[in-house]
Amino acid sequence: VNSLAVSSWVKNKGLRFLGVPKYVASGSHMHDSMQYRFMVMERYGNDLQKTFEGGGKKFSVKTICYLALRLVSERRASVLSYS
Repeated sequence: VNSLAVSSWVKNKGLRFLGVPKYVASGSHMHDSMQYRFMVMERYGNDLQKTFEGGGKKFSVKTICYLALRLVSERRASVLSYS
């Protein structure tokens, strides 16, 4: 799927963002007779683990509210996109 088609779909659904990082590449790697598959995607800033550990293993109220809003927004978008 090309990025223009994805952008068009997001716009047609009235979404502000897709909520999924862009796909960059994928492949496989052999190590010790084991095949490992991988996928590379864009990274969005710090991950939750770094935020959690950086805050003394606690999330701030601001972070919790932000995460809740994003989760509700993503859930709403996924429900509406299948309607």
